[in-house]
Formats: sequence, structure tokens, C-alpha cells
Amino acid sequence: MPDSPQLYRRLALLLKIGSLASMAILSVGVVWSGISPQSRLDHQKFGVEDILHYLLPISAAGTLHLGIMVLMLLPIAAVVISWMHFRQNKDQKNQRVAVLILLTLILGIFLGIFQVK
Repeated sequence: MPDSPQLYRRLALLLKIGSLASMAILSVGVVWSGISPQSRLDHQKFGVEDILHYLLPISAAGTLHLGIMVLMLLPIAAVVISWMHFRQNKDQKNQRVAVLILLTLILGIFLGIFQVK
């Protein structure tokens, strides 16, 4: 398949905006945890039912979790954008590869969540 400058530009924009957003969220969380003594970052039990609670920016820990989750979702979003590009260009082989990579990433996240439990 020939090089696709359009795909490269989309991926670069995604990674640039996603990384900056994640770093901004993480910076807010770090500053918040430093100035607010009641927002300790204790190690707590983590269950699937607690995902939304941990990602809401209502505490310093929630803000940090949200920033990390945004950073973790960047590779998934990049693969989805690549898959959409391959689908648009009717590139069946790379579509299948992108789906396999996407499934592997999602499986890794779920296994990681259940491992923490």
C-alpha cells in the first residue's frame, strides 16, 4: 500500500491533542493532590463497577486516573482511525490486522483491570 499522508496527518493530530490533553489533566491532578491535604492518593481496591467513580474528576485521584485513562486510550483511537482509513480504501488485509490489534489492546486492558482486583 502506498504511503498515505492523510492517515499520517490524522494520527499525528490525534496523538498530539491526546497527549496534550492527558498531560493537562495529569498536571491538574498533581497540583490538586499537592494543595489539598484531604485528597490522599491511597491504594484502594479497584473493581469494574468502580471504573466510573475512579474516572470522575471529583478528587485528585480521580483526575489522575482520568489523565492516565486518556493516555491509555490513545493507541486504541489510533488503531480505530487506521481501521477507518483502511476500510475507506478497501484494504481488506490491513483492516483485519487493525481489528486484531484492536482486540489485543482491549483484551489487555480488561485483563489488567481484572488483575488489579
